[in-house]
Amino acid sequence: MGYKQQRGMTFIGLLITASFLGVLIVAGLNVLPLYLDDQKMSNIFRSLEKDGSGDMTRHDIVKFIESRMYINQIDEKIDLDGIKVEPTPGNGKRVVFEYEGRAPLIGNLDAVASFHHEVVIR
Repeated sequence: MGYKQQRGMTFIGLLITASFLGVLIVAGLNVLPLYLDDQKMSNIFRSLEKDGSGDMTRHDIVKFIESRMYINQIDEKIDLDGIKVEPTPGNGKRVVFEYEGRAPLIGNLDAVASFHHEVVIR
């Protein structure tokens, strides 16, 4: 008669695995809003490309973006100081915006995500 070997995970192994998965889920839930807000910014820049005109000043462009950010309720989360407006050939403007989003993970540990948006308006 042969010996039967037990198979499966021990209770301590199960606790370690559950803890690891719990940390990953909490980190994911904290980082997810950054990407949802960036999706809203992508939509704002698409509408700028579609509805904007090449004779808009930097002030007009920033006001356009700010108003859309207010509507989407992200006006207090993202700072617009980094917007660059450059002229392009043919009376157009290139609008470039790079920013970072931060999400708290655990204690004093944060996740940082960098985002980049660029459109040409004519």
